[in-house]
Amino acid sequence: MHKLNTDGYAGAAQATKAQPAPGLRGRMLDKAKELTMGDRNESYGEPYENMKRAADVFNAITGRDLSASEISTVQEAIKLARRKTSPTKADNYVDDMAYVGITAECVAREKGRME
Repeated sequence: MHKLNTDGYAGAAQATKAQPAPGLRGRMLDKAKELTMGDRNESYGEPYENMKRAADVFNAITGRDLSASEISTVQEAIKLARRKTSPTKADNYVDDMAYVGITAECVAREKGRME
């Protein structure tokens, strides 16, 4: 079995198949929040606007009509595919957590609500 590579996630190194490290999920969620609400926000702008720009570029190239939430969902799919190849790389899980949150924000903005 693969051991989850949790380098950079303090206290997670003692995680095993039988007993996950206490708080690993919380630390990963905190990291996802930090990544999407900190430096990346400052560098790339709000996630919805960034996904909308990516959709506009993709749509111009392909003639398709994908929305910001659909582009973010594609990013989730990329992370899922990478997890298949590298199931112990913690970064793939953290990034997927971040994209799920971004997708929810995009859907809420496009639909005008989130239930």
